[in-house]
Amino acid sequence: MAARNMRRLRALVVAITVALTAAPAARAETPGPAAHDLGANVSMPVDWATEVPFVDVFRLSRPWISQRQGQPWGQGGPLAVDANGWVTSLEPGQYADTVMLGNGGHYPTGRYTIRWDGSGTISFLGTAAVVSTQPGRMEIDVAAPRAGSPGGLVLRILATEPANPMRNIRVLMPGTEATHQRQPFNPRFLAAVRGYGSIRFMNWMATNYEPTGEWSRRPTAASRGWHQLEEGVPVETMVDLANHLDQDPWFTLPHRATDEYVREFARVVRDRLEPGLVPYVEYSNETWNAQFPQTAHVIERGLALGLSADRFLAGLRYTSQRSVEIFRIWRAELGDRPLRTVIATQGIPSGWALRQVLAWQDAWRETDAAAIAPYFGGAVVNTPALAEQVRTWNVDQLLDAVDANLDGQVRTIIQNNVAEAVARGVEPVAYEGGQHLVAPRGHENDRQLVDLLVAANRHARMGRAYTRYLALWDDTGGGRFMSFADVDAPGQYGSWGALENLYQDPMTAPKFRALMAWGGRGWYGRIPAP
Repeated sequence: MAARNMRRLRALVVAITVALTAAPAARAETPGPAAHDLGANVSMPVDWATEVPFVDVFRLSRPWISQRQGQPWGQGGPLAVDANGWVTSLEPGQYADTVMLGNGGHYPTGRYTIRWDGSGTISFLGTAAVVSTQPGRMEIDVAAPRAGSPGGLVLRILATEPANPMRNIRVLMPGTEATHQRQPFNPRFLAAVRGYGSIRFMNWMATNYEPTGEWSRRPTAASRGWHQLEEGVPVETMVDLANHLDQDPWFTLPHRATDEYVREFARVVRDRLEPGLVPYVEYSNETWNAQFPQTAHVIERGLALGLSADRFLAGLRYTSQRSVEIFRIWRAELGDRPLRTVIATQGIPSGWALRQVLAWQDAWRETDAAAIAPYFGGAVVNTPALAEQVRTWNVDQLLDAVDANLDGQVRTIIQNNVAEAVARGVEPVAYEGGQHLVAPRGHENDRQLVDLLVAANRHARMGRAYTRYLALWDDTGGGRFMSFADVDAPGQYGSWGALENLYQDPMTAPKFRALMAWGGRGWYGRIPAP
């Protein structure tokens, strides 16, 4: 407890310092140390994201798109690449494209520096103009996209020398060429997430996709990219971010992770994470949720092992069993170092699912935290029939229904699941949480409905709903609460971000303000430019 309070005090001092050294026009708001245990999920590492966490924007560029003169887009044929994904040679008429910064202009404009190793020829399309070029280095001026355009910067490899191919390409934000190696994180991103006490890396680990779970194929600093379609972000980078922010990291290991992967991952965390920080470890993410590939995997394994004849229960039991196996490996590797083990499942109103995963083979005895995602508001608009009704409402009518859902069904979910955890001496935590106003499948292109849901997320009443929601979680006995998500643009698939982009004034973000008031470690108004 003393170590955590000291970390919060240091974070508060940092936040106050940044606020006082910001531009004179910046507003500052710095409450005292957090009284609650607040964390956040980071957003997907993709080229169109508004999070933009790295000063090297190539890190989240899209996987190579093979092109060929005279052929349709993306029809260039197989590309020759090495084990790290770098193009090693091109056929006559073939070239390779990748896309970055397609997020509607939520990125720094100005002079970017491109660096690379090897020999070849590159060009840029989109909002960039080449200023200078020389072997291994180029400067370009990057402008904001036209109004209504997503923008996007296209890097094109026109030629590469097979004996010394182009590799280690870096596209560096203005003013970061000399510092990007020792400070790879975008200062605006650091400012946006500094108020939290922990970070859940589910999205950065591409957990909901198909990571191989093989240690030899993990992402590294040498990898071409860290896009979610390319295995995600290296564990070393995630630990470095946790160290820099003085925040506990929460890892969600791939559903196919081998014991070797689990062991080596734990060793990196053991050796690299600063003393005083406590890693959280969870097996995969939402293994009960059929929209993700991990659900089919746990059901298949549970049935094969004879854990139950019922498919859903077989999946729950395998999740519990594999979680405990992973926990034991981590404990063996970390030794006396503190660790928090997490079993997560669906927050069924009765608490039945949580009861099953904790009870199976007495998994609760090796579990530190039992996690659910107690979202609110989702039941208001989660079917096509409800969507047809809700689309005719105004914002106040919608938020009235959200309030009723919070006071009814959501309260029951929280109370019963917290009770299941507490009864077994396990800390009740939220692996995700917040509002869940999202158009149901088939209505995601209903502009009237989507605009209404976005407007509700931006309304001051949503901030008040968050305040009531967090108070309910706290009063019921809930522990660490991981908001979903830190920074994300609203749209047809939901309004998940506490901030819509890194350039948003937090004073205009009611969800972010409510979260920081409840558990923030010190925050301030307008985030300064990098």
